[in-house]
Order: sequence, then structure tokens, then C-alpha cells
Amino acid sequence: MRYPFVKSPVAATLFLCLSSLMVMAQKPAAIQGTIQGASGYPARLIVWDDQISYTEKKVASGVIDSAGRFNLIFQPGLQTFAMIDIGNARATILLEPGKQYTLRFNDYPPLQWLETRNLFLQNEPLTYTLNEENADGDPNILMQQINRDYSHFLAKHYMDVYKKRTDVVNGFIDSFFLKYGSISHPFIREMVDYKIAMLKLGSYKITPEQTWELWLKDRDILYHHPDYMEFFNQVFDNYLTTRLKNYSYTELRDVINEKGSYFALSEMIGRDTILRNEQLREAVMLKGLGEIYYDRDFSRENIQKILSYIASGSKFPEHRTIARNLLVSFTRFEPGSTAPELNLIDSAGIKVTIGRYSGKYLLLVFFTSNCVPCLSEMKMLESYYQDLSDSLQVLAVGLDPDSGKMARNLNGYRFPWVTLHFNHDFDLTDRYQIRNYPFFILIDPKGKIHTYGARTPSNQFREWFEEFTGKKE
Repeated sequence: MRYPFVKSPVAATLFLCLSSLMVMAQKPAAIQGTIQGASGYPARLIVWDDQISYTEKKVASGVIDSAGRFNLIFQPGLQTFAMIDIGNARATILLEPGKQYTLRFNDYPPLQWLETRNLFLQNEPLTYTLNEENADGDPNILMQQINRDYSHFLAKHYMDVYKKRTDVVNGFIDSFFLKYGSISHPFIREMVDYKIAMLKLGSYKITPEQTWELWLKDRDILYHHPDYMEFFNQVFDNYLTTRLKNYSYTELRDVINEKGSYFALSEMIGRDTILRNEQLREAVMLKGLGEIYYDRDFSRENIQKILSYIASGSKFPEHRTIARNLLVSFTRFEPGSTAPELNLIDSAGIKVTIGRYSGKYLLLVFFTSNCVPCLSEMKMLESYYQDLSDSLQVLAVGLDPDSGKMARNLNGYRFPWVTLHFNHDFDLTDRYQIRNYPFFILIDPKGKIHTYGARTPSNQFREWFEEFTGKKE
């Protein structure tokens, strides 16, 4: 059975419904949520600014009250795929303008469970039900069903896909398409199409040319559709350095390192017949430049130069956004970049900012109180902190799920620096990209990043610090 792709279903639907959708697009979407066990936590509505750099952007937030309720208001486009973050848990939702969503979430994990997890390493799945009035025909119900069926198949038949047992895969695809293939909702239709495409890509021997003919030729790039972009990123994973169609690795390296030219790079990779389309070629170029940025074979300065050209000069607005996001992700923690703000509150109720520590180096320490290596590192730092205190300040930020328990765990310690709880400010941990602990960041006296991922006290921090500050005898 062949599963036809409806070309540009989004465009066709918008053409038919443009006038009514434009009216609806003026109205915000409203989310009323209920979740038990997360009182005091922020509920954040997150969207991807793009799905090549996967830069996230918070578009709404609200604090969960003592009854477990929260409200979020957001002005979406015609359709916006978003994530609701509560602590380390995340649920996805498709928002449409003018709609009100009443969601009841499964209970938030208990504190005992949270203390065994790294809240910042990955997001745990969070599920919800829509009230009966919302649920009738809502695409979110279909999204949940489709993801559940698809994930169940992959969990059970991962090795069959890996070993390319097409009989097993085809059997699932037939039933999957029979169940969901006739759905007319454009977002859901694309979701079904590209989940099937991902399965075929993983279980069939398909050449890049066949992939292009089946799923990319004469089709729009769906920049904001997660299933399309997962497919796109899989198809073009390391494409510039492994496909090498009508150019060599040496030529790729020379074009980037010696010329640093967007036009030379575009002309070279355009020899690949799949990349003759200018928009697709530039999108693949962006993904490829992101992949090779940390490769020592290539000049970071020239990659930044090419990205800067795309960020300011591309005719495709989505590409300008992707290029800007890649540049920010590559440079945000480079030495000399401005340190992200803190905006914590101390015990006196005063806001703690980076500027408060100007004039000396500031060592930011992110930790949890039940982390034995964290406390060991801070004890070692304490042993010589006074010797460095004329040029070094320390601020420790605890990332424990519960501030009260953190205080009890630290009751036997008397560290000679300010120690604060992050107060569930997940915006802060996102700004600093904290994913593991203990994590040390050294900020210079002017509030600039000196070293992101500084040496730990057990790894000769003192000697390292004294050497570059000129204090080592």
C-alpha cells in the first residue's frame, strides 16, 4: 500500500479558511490547569524558536497556587506547538487562537522521587486529560493517541526496525495509516505522514535521492512541525561531511577555512542534485554548520562569519532566526561574554544580581545538598577560601526540589559565603544551561564570563586561579 502525501495541506486549508482564521488569530489562547503536588512551582509555556538549534523561548508563565491551579495566556499563530513545563516535567500541546483549554494533569512526582533525579538533565513526561467540553474533536487527544501507539510499537519492536524487518514494520504502518490516515486536520495529517516516513527511513534501504523524491521534493519546509523537523534532522544528520556529493571533505574544509564565504559554500554543496533548491540547501547548510562548529578541522571564526551573513541577509526569515540562535548558542558562554543575570532573593528579601559582586571574581557554584561530591567540593573550597577572599567571592545556588530540606541538610555546615535556594527559578537554570552538578562558573570583576565550567576545587582550582590572577608566588 502506498501512503500518498497531500502536498501543502496547511496551505490549502489556510486558503479555504483564511478569513475566519484571521479573525480568530487576534484572540489569545487560555490554559487553565490543575496539578497536585506542585504548589509554588512555576508553570511555564515554552515554544521552540527553531528546531535546528532547538532554542527554547518562554512565552507565558504562572505560579501554581495552593489548590494546584494555574493559568496561562498566550497569543499563538494559526497553530502553535508548545510545551508546558512544570519543574522537570513536560507535556506537549497544540494551541489554536481563541480556544480555552481546561487541563487536569497527573499528580506531580513526590519529593522522595524528585530527590533521586537530576531535575535539569532531561524532561520527564507529563500527561493530562482535557475536560469533556474541550475534548470533542480536539487535535491534542489525537496527538496523545498517535504518540502512544507509535511509542508502544517502537518500544516493542525496536530490534525489528533496527534489523530492517520490513514485514513487521509494514504491518504496523498498514494499521497505523488505516486508523489515522483519513484525519483531515492538517497538523495531525503531517504528524501521521512523517511518523510513517521516520519508520521507513529507519527500516528500509532508502537512498537520499529516494528520500528527496518521496518526502521533500516540491514540499514546503515545515519549520515549526516537530515530526517534520525530526525527520529533516534525521535525513540531514552530518550530511555536509558524509554525503560529499560532487565535492570532497578537503574542498569543504578549504571553502570554510580559507574563503569563509557563504556564496562559495552554497555553490559547492549545490552540486548535490538534492540541494538544488535554494531554500532546502540553505537549511541543510545551517544544520551542517551547527554540527561542525566544534570540529577542530574547521574555523569557528569563519563559521560565525557565514552564520552572521545568513542572520542578516537570508531571504528566508526562518533561516535568519536559526542563524541568530546558532550564533547565540555558540558564543553565550565564551570568555568575555556578559554573564546571564541571576535575580535571586537573599534572606533579607534583597535581589541578588551579578552587579552586586562587581570588583572581584565571582565563583558561581550550582549544587544540591544531597549530592556528596557537591558538598565535598565546597568543603575543599572552604579550606582555602579566606586566602583568596581579597580577589574572589563565592555564591552557591542550591537546586534542591525543597528549600526547607536543603536548609536542614546544610545545618551542620557553616560555609563563609552566601548560599541561596534557586526558588524553582527554572528560567535561571535555563539561562546558565545547568544540566549537571556540582557546576562551577567563574565570572570576572566586570560581570563577564571568564570560564564556563571552571576547574573544581579538587582539580587544582586554587593553583589555576592564583596563576592567572598573578597571586601565585
